[in-house]
This record gives sequence, structure tokens and C-alpha cells, in this order.
Amino acid sequence: SLIDKTQKLKALKNLIRTLGPETAFNRGFSITMTDDGKILRSAKDVKSGFILRTKFKDGEIRSTPVR
Repeated sequence: SLIDKTQKLKALKNLIRTLGPETAFNRGFSITMTDDGKILRSAKDVKSGFILRTKFKDGEIRSTPVR
């Protein structure tokens, strides 16, 4: 029925909101990427001379790693 589909849609929207990056940002997490936007998942993927972009809830910074 239409009511069931509406309830399922609301549940899916809540799940997307819960699992999305905005919720992680609100909990204090950040996302670090290469300058061209590739997400970094390990420190071993960072090469000398990289420019890193780190996104926070309230903005973004650029940095260079220190080894």
C-alpha cells in the first residue's frame, strides 16, 4: 500500500542520513584525500611531496605530510 511504501521510504532516508558522511563529521571524524580528491585509507598510501586535503564538518584544510 502507499502507506507502507511511504514508511519504507522514510526508513531508507533515515538510514542514509545515519550512514552518510555528515553524521561522521558531526561525531568528529574527517576525511583525508589527495589533492585530486582520491580518498586516503592508509598512511602507507601517502607519498613524499603529496598535498593532502582534509575535510571537516566546518571546512577543509590543505597540508603536507611530515615523515
